[in-house]
Amino acid sequence: MTQPVLDPATWASLRAIDDDGAFLDEVIDLFVVDARSRVERVRTALLAGDRQVAQAAAHSLRGSAGNIGATAVSSLAKDIEHALGAGHAVEPGAADALEVALDLAIQALTAERSRPRD
Repeated sequence: MTQPVLDPATWASLRAIDDDGAFLDEVIDLFVVDARSRVERVRTALLAGDRQVAQAAAHSLRGSAGNIGATAVSSLAKDIEHALGAGHAVEPGAADALEVALDLAIQALTAERSRPRD
């Protein structure tokens, strides 16, 4: 079974606390900028062999993606974080998968921005 790009339960909770959509729009904008830089930090650190920086960036990305309901991004970041924490090798290409998942999440988040509020 394929997981949704955005977790419906998380989004139901986020919508419930946002009266006019401005809060969610700001959260989406902040996530997009922050997540892109964190993916790049993971990639750069993996290429440089800096496991500690890659693990920290993956951990941070996992949390922020989880908070906004970007399930695939959070899951992939968790996999990278845990593998590095366990001392396993993580290929720099893992950042490519993370970037693809982020692109899909950004598309879904953009759709949420333009979605009429209930």
